[in-house]
Amino acid sequence: MNDVDLEHLGSMQQMVGEMSQGDSSTLMLSIIFGVVGMFYFSYGKKQEEKTLFLYSGLGLMLFPYLVEGRGTTLLVGTLLTLLPFFLRV
Repeated sequence: MNDVDLEHLGSMQQMVGEMSQGDSSTLMLSIIFGVVGMFYFSYGKKQEEKTLFLYSGLGLMLFPYLVEGRGTTLLVGTLLTLLPFFLRV
């Protein structure tokens, strides 16, 4: 390996280190909100008049794929979790 390859390898290791700092907490939040979403979805399927639980559960299971960051994940997940209790259809 020459010096250019070693510099490139060092910058790649630094980039991977920066990416993995917040990923564990975001991953854990995504798993927690996904489990809550599975519960909401199954409850919403059983209750015909509780369609808000069905859609909120679907949103809780899918939103971690669309948002990035711990704060955004926590905010969107909390809003979707509380939505069926404050919004009556």
